[in-house]
Amino acid sequence: MLARWLSEKAHEVGNRDMMFKATQVAFEESLTREDFRVAKKLVAPSDWPKLRELLLAALTAAPYAYERIEILLDEDLVADAVASIDLQETRFFSPRDPTLGRLAERALADHPDWVIVLACRMADPIMSEGRSSRYETAALWLGIAARAHKACGRSAQWLAHLDGLIEQHRRKHKLRPLLEELRRTAK
Repeated sequence: MLARWLSEKAHEVGNRDMMFKATQVAFEESLTREDFRVAKKLVAPSDWPKLRELLLAALTAAPYAYERIEILLDEDLVADAVASIDLQETRFFSPRDPTLGRLAERALADHPDWVIVLACRMADPIMSEGRSSRYETAALWLGIAARAHKACGRSAQWLAHLDGLIEQHRRKHKLRPLLEELRRTAK
């Protein structure tokens, strides 16, 4: 909070060096999207590229940053956002997280294989654990997986996978129609 206050005061009095450093410290302590945006707003346009690189380096190096993906997507750094997610640890992510869905959609063209793995890892537990209240979320993720398969020219593989899911979950009366609808839209 002190660094935020100091950066604003330094901006008011025109102390560029102090504002630059205080803005950097404020972001490095919080790693929030808001502090990133404030930094961009406060510094002179000529100073922004240098500060941006420093802030992004701090963000990337941080072991944990709650808004990391949002910031990277805001800065159109899709590859960095993809790299920041360990697909072996997806249990820490919620399938209902809109940011994760936004990343998957943005990564479709350049990282379809990654999107396929992510989407299936988000959908599979919902279906296998029979969380019927979340079947629509699973279907949304499977729709993303379908688009990723199509993006890399593997629609036939997707249809075979989907047929397997329909067979595996044939007794789940709330899920099966959602899977069959995915099958109809894939044709």
